[in-house]
Amino acid sequence: MARTRIALFILLAFASIACAQDASWNLRIGERFPRELTLTSYPRLCTTAPGRTDPCRTLTVKDVDYTIAWNAETRTITYIYTEDPTFKTEDNVEVGTKLVLAEKDIKSYPGWLVVGSPTKDGWLPVVGRDNNLPKPDAAGKVKVEILAFAKMQ
Repeated sequence: MARTRIALFILLAFASIACAQDASWNLRIGERFPRELTLTSYPRLCTTAPGRTDPCRTLTVKDVDYTIAWNAETRTITYIYTEDPTFKTEDNVEVGTKLVLAEKDIKSYPGWLVVGSPTKDGWLPVVGRDNNLPKPDAAGKVKVEILAFAKMQ
């Protein structure tokens, strides 16, 4: 019985690594997160919206580290986040890129993230945390640096 459990654990671990690296599943909000990936390295919780937490884990997909959260009941992906410096959006924007944004294009989630307008492929550039952002200049522009990227429900 113990050997069967150990063999099953090893099989799940290898399946988890293979699935994460291959990403034959869809890394998109609303898609079902693979069941075998919920069975290992779970139950870390991540904030996925102000006042909301979901189970999550960090995975490397195509050489980029992502934190992925999912709904515990439906296993649908609710949140994807990366600070990985090798990640680039379709617009060729990456962590560390400096931007000048209009104040109206910045959305603050109190006590959590401050984001800019989405990129063409739907990534929100994270430009601050906990309402911590420089003041706009006289023209209403704010100089920011991208700290990470997120997608959320």
